[in-house]
Amino acid sequence: MRQHLLHGPVLFSGGLLAFALVVACGHSPATGPGGSNGGSSSSNTGGSGSGLTTSSGGSTNPGNGGTSPGNGGTSTSTGGDGEVIHNGGSSPTAGGGGGPAGGDTGTPGGGRMSCMGGTLPPEQTRPGYTTPRPAAVTELLGTMPRADKFKQMYGIAYSPPVDYRDIERSLDSDVITSIGKTILGYRYRDAGRGVNLAAGQDNRPEGDDFSTVFPAQSTRAASWDPDLEFTLGEAMGEETMSSKNNMLLAPCMNIIRHPYWGRTQETYSEDMFHVGRMASGLTAGIQQHVVACAKHFAANNVENNRANQNAVMNEQTLREVYAPHFDMVVREGGVGCIMASYNLINGVKNTQNRHLLTDILKTPVDKGGMGFRGLVLTDWWAMPGDQMPLDNAKAADQTAEAVKAGLDVEVPWALHFSQLGTVVDSGKLTEADINEAAGRVLEQKARFGSLYKEDGKWGLGTSVTTLNGSSITNNDAHLALAEEAEIKSAVLSRTAPRECRCFRSRRPRPSRWSGSICRSPSHRRPNCRRAARLCTSRPM
Repeated sequence: MRQHLLHGPVLFSGGLLAFALVVACGHSPATGPGGSNGGSSSSNTGGSGSGLTTSSGGSTNPGNGGTSPGNGGTSTSTGGDGEVIHNGGSSPTAGGGGGPAGGDTGTPGGGRMSCMGGTLPPEQTRPGYTTPRPAAVTELLGTMPRADKFKQMYGIAYSPPVDYRDIERSLDSDVITSIGKTILGYRYRDAGRGVNLAAGQDNRPEGDDFSTVFPAQSTRAASWDPDLEFTLGEAMGEETMSSKNNMLLAPCMNIIRHPYWGRTQETYSEDMFHVGRMASGLTAGIQQHVVACAKHFAANNVENNRANQNAVMNEQTLREVYAPHFDMVVREGGVGCIMASYNLINGVKNTQNRHLLTDILKTPVDKGGMGFRGLVLTDWWAMPGDQMPLDNAKAADQTAEAVKAGLDVEVPWALHFSQLGTVVDSGKLTEADINEAAGRVLEQKARFGSLYKEDGKWGLGTSVTTLNGSSITNNDAHLALAEEAEIKSAVLSRTAPRECRCFRSRRPRPSRWSGSICRSPSHRRPNCRRAARLCTSRPM
């Protein structure tokens, strides 16, 4: 199936869009427009303004704050915030000052910066990742046997009859003779609403498999609160570590393009900026403890026949609609893993798509990419052929294609990457190709403190919750946090007075829904007139 996705309006199903952005990337630095003037009101309160500008390179300047006064008396005016979105510029300065209002002084606006990298502000939700690779990782690559490098690049061996309770891990290495230690394999957990312990796990007994359940991402999206997402992510990451796992498969951050998409509840919204900011907050929180894996990259927006969906689009649509939120989670959130999705883009499977995984994702920022430093993981069985075993020659060719494209890890089974040795021996891949992929995996394991099995660590920091048998306990603080998130994400709509509410007419009308009538003539009262107009003119 082909989806023709042209650059155009996004489906705004929930009315979430509340950002107005002025983009000037690639041009000289621009000064933001002044805040709007405040009008007079019955309370004589002056208006506030907000300036917003985007620039690329050089210095950046915030917009001027609101400066208009109210109509005399005791009115006040609040200065607008100066907001700067830029690539490579300096940090933002303060917003404009508040205007005078009847002799009173206004309140100055603040300064803040949003998205697109540059000099990252000192905010916990945007830590970025610019630390050089540890020298110990480079040294380890030089001494590891080739077979153990290969083990960094796939889940487990395909061995029928298969056990679907054992598809959430990668293998530990053998003992590396040069260091006398074993490289710990990844234990993966699905997420979004918390740590999913229901799937099988080789190092934890089966049982109730309880963990803290948080509101779904689609619910939390309504909070518009990246700091809350950070706190939730930190709790999820901590429970991941406590349950003896070291990678959380979150955030899901595909934009909602169609209301029938079967996984709409797993992501945030239809707006790229909103998704990117919320996902960056969640990622930064998770990565206080373990590596997060942002998914599903990219243009994965239909669940039916997902492995064969072909998203057809031009380059502008790909980069401006389907990539910018991933750019934010890479450059602001500092995510350590990206999951390549099932679908095709312009006829090329995403797991084999060099333009997507290397040109756009891994290429340095100054050369037009996102500068991603982490590892690229397949979605489960996302390489060509799904769960079907292939003949060795075809598997070898697709393995070479995928690694050259920028794919680092195949999960859950090594249906293709079992041929890595053959592919290297044939010259289709080089030792440098293997070191590039395995090195990215090792770097993230070292970054999050779970490189060596003998160290007994599954992540960073100290566990607060406890693994009791198969379940997380001592999680009262996380349960309270889940309730807080639910309350902060709740959205209530205002209803008309009871006597003005609309009801479906009992009078039959052929071939259509009946119209609406009001409960009683009381709708003629002034406070009910608007509701009455809605009642009498709009079908239910």
